[in-house]
Amino acid sequence: MSSAAHPIDEHHVSDRIHQITDDVYRLELPTPFPVGDVNAFFVDGPDPILIDTGVATEESFQALEDNLETLHRSISDIRTLLLTHVHVDHAGAARWIQQRSGCAVYLHPRGHHVLNPEPDQVERDRAWFREYYLRSGLLDKAAQKAWDSMRLARSLMQVGVEIQPVSEGMRLDLGDDRQFRVMECFGHTTNHVIYEYPTAGLVFTADHLLPNITANPTLEAPHPEDTEPLNPLSLYQDSLKKTAQLKVQIACPGHGRPFTNIEGRCQEISRNQVARCEDVFSALAQNPRANRKDLSEEIFGAVRSMDVYLTLSEITAALQYLLQLRRIRKIDDSGIDRYETLG
Repeated sequence: MSSAAHPIDEHHVSDRIHQITDDVYRLELPTPFPVGDVNAFFVDGPDPILIDTGVATEESFQALEDNLETLHRSISDIRTLLLTHVHVDHAGAARWIQQRSGCAVYLHPRGHHVLNPEPDQVERDRAWFREYYLRSGLLDKAAQKAWDSMRLARSLMQVGVEIQPVSEGMRLDLGDDRQFRVMECFGHTTNHVIYEYPTAGLVFTADHLLPNITANPTLEAPHPEDTEPLNPLSLYQDSLKKTAQLKVQIACPGHGRPFTNIEGRCQEISRNQVARCEDVFSALAQNPRANRKDLSEEIFGAVRSMDVYLTLSEITAALQYLLQLRRIRKIDDSGIDRYETLG
């Protein structure tokens, strides 16, 4: 763990089940990604609640079923599913769970179109990302490989889910006097929310607040409601300031162990993000008129096709932040976006 995140003591029920409070359990579910297992959280009681789902693979389905069986529960017992955001490791199995339980599924409206896409959405997303990759400096073949890797990851998410919307400040009364408060924490995605469970002194932070990793803002195709591009790193910084003021003591993250010192960890992540921007600024100062691919290779080196999306997302977020601060400017050079420092 980072020096700021202080891990709590959990009761280990089994290799993949960890009890946090009398009624809250952390369930580790396997993913095929380098990040490893993802956490789903099960809140037991007369009307059981699940926070996040894991990916839509047979291995993950079986792990979730086995974990619940160990707790003398089953998928059909779940009455409410709270989704933090629509990345595949957090929302991929929502339809599978809803079909087997009839549970209510809650998600921020900005994520609805991902779980219920329009017929032409895949093609529109493909065209947008292809243009983005080419303007980043990738050759056509590399751009196609990057898109194919994204499509492969997206295949681990089932679509077609009946969704209830959540928004900032909403309070969800979920039976047995259990109330969850919704907080919009955009940055990692622009549909990310966290769920505060004050009675238990917990907040389910998913990828917004992790104990070991500074999650990067991930690139999204434009949302239909947006009149101008959002600045995800600026949003993330604002969200961290808001999260640092929470009164609950324990953060339950999407990966890794729950921890205390939420304020300290928020400040640490904020500093890490600003430091990354300085790395990008320094790289650009040494390589004027660099494109996003140039900067990605300078910061991260050569990466696999499956990681191009993540590394370019982080570079793009840093560049947008530096543009907002008017420390750099963007130049259109024959269809490729290039950047240079100012002052």
